[in-house]
Amino acid sequence: MGEVRRPRWRKPSTSASVEDGELRRQEDERRKDADEILAHAKWLYEQHDKRSEGAQTRAGAVLAFTGTLFALAPGAIRQPTSGWELGLLGLVLLSALTSGFFCLQVLLPRTLMRGLPDRPGLRALAGKFDSGQPIPIPTQQFVTDILSTKEPDEKSPVDEAAELAAVRVRSLQRAYISLAFTFLVTGGLTFTATLLH
Repeated sequence: MGEVRRPRWRKPSTSASVEDGELRRQEDERRKDADEILAHAKWLYEQHDKRSEGAQTRAGAVLAFTGTLFALAPGAIRQPTSGWELGLLGLVLLSALTSGFFCLQVLLPRTLMRGLPDRPGLRALAGKFDSGQPIPIPTQQFVTDILSTKEPDEKSPVDEAAELAAVRVRSLQRAYISLAFTFLVTGGLTFTATLLH
């Protein structure tokens, strides 16, 4: 049999190694840019989420105070003797219910996060990363998932979080206005009851 010839190892040309180095540098810069964009997108998402959570916390306090006014308002009148007292009591109860309604709108759980990677998917990626396997999804894909949508008429997760926070803050503002009105009418009811009795 003939001798098997093995190809001789040749030193790569300088131009090929320069091109490979340039490609790696460009890919590293692209990955770095994607990491920065992802960090900013996560920060923005977290800010909207914090706004939403803060509104929920304040709505709980407003709801408790409104409930207290709702429960104590009928006790301000010993015996309703005039139409003014009954009218003011009705306004107190109605405005307290309105404030409670807006607080409940803030506290309602909402579903969102279309397009965000799910927990099992992230756990699978983390397991692959820990075992040294290549991760098929680059950082750029996470950036795309958080900032973009899969369908043209959908909103991105960041857009959904911003909209949800805005809705909750707007409902909380309405609850504050209703609570202020409830407080003023309760004061008027107390003054009227004291004046008439």
